[in-house]
Amino acid sequence: MRSMDVALAETGCPEIVCLVDDDPSILQSVACLLEADELAVRTFGEPEAFLTYVKANSVKLAIVDIWMKPMTGMELLAHLCAYSPQTRVIFITGRKDETAKVIVMQAGASGFFLKPLEDDEFLVAVHQALGDAVSDNDDQPSICFAPQGARS
Repeated sequence: MRSMDVALAETGCPEIVCLVDDDPSILQSVACLLEADELAVRTFGEPEAFLTYVKANSVKLAIVDIWMKPMTGMELLAHLCAYSPQTRVIFITGRKDETAKVIVMQAGASGFFLKPLEDDEFLVAVHQALGDAVSDNDDQPSICFAPQGARS
């Protein structure tokens, strides 16, 4: 990531998007797509690095690969709920997996997309998730507390 993106990410810009994927080519291409849409992006190639970051920084939206190693996106979500329950999450994957999609969407994910991404549809979901992101003082439920079946 370029130093300007890091500076934007660390100033608390309301449109900060964290991107977590273990594939460097996906990190680069999705970051470029988001930056072209004038969003500040912070990329992480390892889930653990993202968790360290989120413990110290407010994150409005995380875009997370669901099938990373050694920690999956669903495992990352469990940790994220403890550290930053107000963070919205969009999952991305290279595998068509209806079971995983149902699980994360029922948990309250803001989106689930197959790679390669459909740019326009993906960006709409990103902006919707940023608009829906709750502040620390908001009483709205987070992804961690969405009732089963609340979303399909």
